[in-house]
Amino acid sequence: MGLFDLFGGKKKPESAMDLFIKAMYGDPPPPKRAKLSEAVDLANDLLMGEGCATRSINA
Repeated sequence: MGLFDLFGGKKKPESAMDLFIKAMYGDPPPPKRAKLSEAVDLANDLLMGEGCATRSINA
């Protein structure tokens, strides 16, 4: 094991998930575009029960 083996050693083989992501989104994948404020509002509505009618729960 030489000095250069520490820095430029063998690369890990790509996992099936890595290959799937590259096939779906390209290489490199596009930047994230999520809107945090909308996601928080949606999660709050769903968790507080405002996203569905009470009648459908009771039925």
